[in-house]
Amino acid sequence: MLGQIGVPGIIILLVVCLIAFGTKNLPSVGRTLGESLKEFKGAVSGDEKHHNNIEKKESIIDEHILNNKERKG
Repeated sequence: MLGQIGVPGIIILLVVCLIAFGTKNLPSVGRTLGESLKEFKGAVSGDEKHHNNIEKKESIIDEHILNNKERKG
């Protein structure tokens, strides 16, 4: 979808942003948007790390269960 915008679309988007936010507020809007994206990416990668930790713990538990069954059997 973003590949279809092209140069004229980007120019129009920049002009609309400039009109909507003004020259004084535009840097702070960009900074806030960047910080929000960084926080979102961190939250997403944190969820992946949490999911991987759970999988590791489950595999360790499964190994212990199998080892206990082998010892008893």
